[in-house]
Amino acid sequence: MSDDSLDALTGLLNRHAFHSKLADVLRGYSKDDGDIALILGDMDHFKAVGDRFGIPPGNEALTRVASLLQSLVRPEDVVCRYGGDEFLILSAGTSAARAKSLAERIETEVARLKVSWDGCDLGPLSMTTGVALCPRDGTRANHLTEAADLTLRRRKRRR
Repeated sequence: MSDDSLDALTGLLNRHAFHSKLADVLRGYSKDDGDIALILGDMDHFKAVGDRFGIPPGNEALTRVASLLQSLVRPEDVVCRYGGDEFLILSAGTSAARAKSLAERIETEVARLKVSWDGCDLGPLSMTTGVALCPRDGTRANHLTEAADLTLRRRKRRR
């Protein structure tokens, strides 16, 4: 993996590299391979962490969340920092139930994560997730990211 494909802060794939990886997975997609799931996670009220504690503590929180996400997925899953405080997980050859279960686990584990900076607890963190699945009918999911985003936004409005 080249340095220009990685997010400098978290070491995860960056947005551009993720879209390339997603295109590769979708190109090789067969409806017999199981589902392709995309989970979009957005940190809730994350701007408040930066406003209250500053940029370095916020960066520490993002780095810790990135590490947590990496620890929760299968080795073949792909985790990306999509931008700011948004993360994407690509899980191919999965099921709808497993993808939803993983999304719920991510939300639970982010809420359990304790991050401190200079002896100060940054307070509770939370993340809302949205899950989208590539259709099983074999059509290409050109708007898979947008579908995950739409699901996430609907869930945020209900909270």
